[in-house]
Amino acid sequence: MSWRQAGRAWGARALDWAYLTEPYGRPAYELVFARTGVGEETSLLDIGCGSGLALMTAAQRGATVAGIDASEALVRIARQRTPGGDIRHGDMFVLPFPDATFDVVTSFNGIWAGCDQALVEAHRVARPGGFVALTFWGKPRNMQMTGCFLALAKTAPPSEAGELTALAEVGRPGVAEAMLERAGLIAVERGTVESISEWPDPEVAWRAIAAIGPARLSIEHSGGAAVKAEVLAALEPFSSADTGVRLMSELAYVIARA
Repeated sequence: MSWRQAGRAWGARALDWAYLTEPYGRPAYELVFARTGVGEETSLLDIGCGSGLALMTAAQRGATVAGIDASEALVRIARQRTPGGDIRHGDMFVLPFPDATFDVVTSFNGIWAGCDQALVEAHRVARPGGFVALTFWGKPRNMQMTGCFLALAKTAPPSEAGELTALAEVGRPGVAEAMLERAGLIAVERGTVESISEWPDPEVAWRAIAAIGPARLSIEHSGGAAVKAEVLAALEPFSSADTGVRLMSELAYVIARA
């Protein structure tokens, strides 16, 4: 799909994404910012910044921040969270920033397999010697979220299910590194961090999963009731009337030098 179509999908339930879904990324934000030295002297760009939780976190560390996302609805939330940031609605394949502008360029689960041009652009706007860092989902066996993703794939249009699988190839060992190398970047570190998603009950958990971009296609294709039933079935092993719904997942990261 085009970047504008992707933006409409990811922004369809923008408030639910921002406040129910996006917090899963906090451990990765903190780890990547620590490993790349984000602080008061840092200029940072986040590609696919969504509703801006990573940007807010970087700004709280003292960084000067900029972001770009395909969803106008998510960008509006990001601007509220970090009023001093330069946060734009646009296409990650054609970044509206000058060459060699940023000390650190990040994309948290925003650049997938096949999105090589986004990394070419990331390299262009990074200063020589600066960092470019990516995160993506880890090994399926370490992902309690996998059942939810399979539920969305099962209810998606067949052509889209295959495309989602192809995009997720970035998580396979060596794929992200090869993408970075093709963009002229040098991978210097790879690792993982544990992410936790937790909600008070399955209904709130469903709202969080339904806010993921690909869920819109599944809902349009199979209907909300059918998709919800599949997702709730996937969540059932991780749900408790006493403690709510809690999923542990692995996020992988790769850090490269420009």
